[in-house]
Amino acid sequence: MFKKFTLVILPLIIIFSFLLNSYNIDFPIGYHIDEIKKIFFIENNQQDFHFPILMLQVVRFLNISLKLIAKQDIAVLGRYSTAFFGSLIIFILYFISRLGLNRRYSLLVCLGCAVSPIMVMHSHYLKEDIILTFFTMCSLFCFFRYLKNRNRLSIILLGISTGLAFSSHYKSLLLIPIYLVSPILISKSIKEDIRFFIKLLAAFIIAFIVFLIINYPLVFDFGNFIKGISFELRHIFRGHTLKRYPLDDFFLFHFKNSIIPGITIPVAILGVLFISCSLLKWRKTVWQDKILIFYTFVFYFAVELTLCKPFPGYIRYVIALTPVLIYFAFKAIFLINTSLSFYGKKYLTSFLVVVLIGIPLIMTIKLDYYLGKDTRETAEKYFEEFSYRPEYETYAAANWDMRRVVDKSIEEHRKSNVTHLVASNFQYERYLIGGKLKNQNPEVYSRRKAYAELSKYPYIEIKPAYKS
Repeated sequence: MFKKFTLVILPLIIIFSFLLNSYNIDFPIGYHIDEIKKIFFIENNQQDFHFPILMLQVVRFLNISLKLIAKQDIAVLGRYSTAFFGSLIIFILYFISRLGLNRRYSLLVCLGCAVSPIMVMHSHYLKEDIILTFFTMCSLFCFFRYLKNRNRLSIILLGISTGLAFSSHYKSLLLIPIYLVSPILISKSIKEDIRFFIKLLAAFIIAFIVFLIINYPLVFDFGNFIKGISFELRHIFRGHTLKRYPLDDFFLFHFKNSIIPGITIPVAILGVLFISCSLLKWRKTVWQDKILIFYTFVFYFAVELTLCKPFPGYIRYVIALTPVLIYFAFKAIFLINTSLSFYGKKYLTSFLVVVLIGIPLIMTIKLDYYLGKDTRETAEKYFEEFSYRPEYETYAAANWDMRRVVDKSIEEHRKSNVTHLVASNFQYERYLIGGKLKNQNPEVYSRRKAYAELSKYPYIEIKPAYKS
């Protein structure tokens, strides 16, 4: 009976996830600057290989039959594909959760992931992070299967899933040290079994073949492929517009600014609590959780130790951690319910479940709703009522006029008969923040000064009704 219940509830959670992921998904191209290049690549069958091209190939494949031409239509198609992969994460997360939880708690983990603000919001955009997360979760599940049963099917499944992860984002290469170190974490016998590594090598060969099949254009444009990888490596080590050094935040930048806002404080606290307790009782921790904890540390510190924390989009760097952290949070409640004995335990665990589902859900619904009430639309309507000539910077409108309004002086704007400048906090806040940090590029300080001077002129501030 309970299995039948699961067969009904899990699909409903997945459908609910897709509805949240795809609500208000038809916003104009240009609201997210990175989408413009992606759509151009999809249209023209091109790529710069700054990222592997699985996401582009998926949208191209979907458009073979649809034959969409308009850029906006292609953008929406791509966003729907991202929303779909976001929902599929729920499906694979259920099977990962079942390795350490019963069916009821596994379904709660799925629901918690479905309503997670960071997952839902980033499932709205044509970006690689969601598809990376899905295939990373698939790879982890297939790796668990491989550890239990190293037969031919397990090797093939691990190779295919890992190859798809490699084809989603270069960050997925972090799976390699996880695969190699995991035997040391869980079993002396596996660690000493040379056949484990030989068969793992076979899985890597399959993964490489899958990567080549999907990214086959690199064979004909290998120089551009090397340039793309080199660009991303420089990006990682040199930083973005702002350079955020790990010690500036005591290795807590992404925890404070990405994880807590992305999954909410209660989920983050309980997730960290479970990790802490597991580390203290490492010998009693089940081997699957040991690997997931190691995965969390690897993927967290890989982004925390780099200088690349680009404002305002740094939060997406921790998306691959989100499903695992949500699992940890509900595992903490599960252990309270099963391991401890005290009066009111039932009420406490019920309350925690409501909090872990309710708070993220409320936040996500608000974010979804106000996604259709963008301040950029408000600004454009304001100028439609008057015979003004505005000039927009990046992020201030779907179609902007220049990268930054401070790149030209007020006198130069006036000579062009511009009456109003429209700036975005996605631009000026990065320089207002960066100007207070040490060891930044000189232009960060000069642009901070320029925006500060600009703010001395009369202005109207259009604030979002809920977050940004």
